[in-house]
Amino acid sequence: MNKEFSDIKDKVCVVTGGCGVFGNIFSSSLLKAGAKVAIIDYKKGRCEDCAQNLAKKSGEPVLCVVANVLDRVSLIEARKEIIRIGNKNLIKWNSIFYQNVHR
Repeated sequence: MNKEFSDIKDKVCVVTGGCGVFGNIFSSSLLKAGAKVAIIDYKKGRCEDCAQNLAKKSGEPVLCVVANVLDRVSLIEARKEIIRIGNKNLIKWNSIFYQNVHR
């Protein structure tokens, strides 16, 4: 099994749910591989804190994007922020959706 991620170096990787346990682990791994990481979370303070902690640990900048992945307009706005660091090359869809089917 190849554990090298040289093909991901300098690629823009977007991690939804990037502040959760798994999202944080994925983001850390992507940063170690040399990717540019943007994390998406719907809570501004949590997103900012998470991005700062990831950046501090990795020594690389991490873009915090506040967006609701259930809202199309919110995601369109998020895309505008993300393309400032480059075109997205990978999206790690880490968010969990809950839907009440008995409305």
